Amino acid sequence: MPDPYEDYGLLDFFKDAHILSGGPMTRLQHGAFPDIIKGEIERQYPDIGPRTDRGVLDMAINYAGGYDWAARSGLDPQITKEQARAYQYMDYGDRPEDSVQDYYENVAGIDAFTGRRVTDDELARIAVEYARQKYNKR
Repeated sequence: MPDPYEDYGLLDFFKDAHILSGGPMTRLQHGAFPDIIKGEIERQYPDIGPRTDRGVLDMAINYAGGYDWAARSGLDPQITKEQARAYQYMDYGDRPEDSVQDYYENVAGIDAFTGRRVTDDELARIAVEYARQKYNKR
C-alpha cells in the first residue's frame, strides 16, 4: 500500500484536519471510545494480549475507531478519511510505518460502516476478525 504521507506536509494536515467537524460532544464521545472498545474486546477475547504497535488488539482498536467516527460523526466518508489521515499524521514523525498502517486500519473501519451502526459487542467481533486476518497476512 502506498504511503499516504508521501509529499504530505503541514498544509495538507490543516486541510485534512477539519478540526471543528462533529461538534464537541461527538468528539468527546469518540475520544473515550478506544478505551470502551478495548474493554469490550478484552472481555470477549481474554487471550488477545496487550495493546502493542502492530499487534492484533491495536489493529482492532484502530479499525473500530474508524468505524466509530464514521458512524458517530455523520460526515461524508471522504472527509472522515481525511480526518483519519490528519490524526495519524501526528505520530508519523516518530513512528512512520505504524502511522501508515493505523491510517489504513482506520480507513477499513470507515469503509465497513454501512449507515447502520452495529452494537459495540458486534463491532468488537468484526474488528478482531479484521485484525487477525491482517496480522496473519504479515
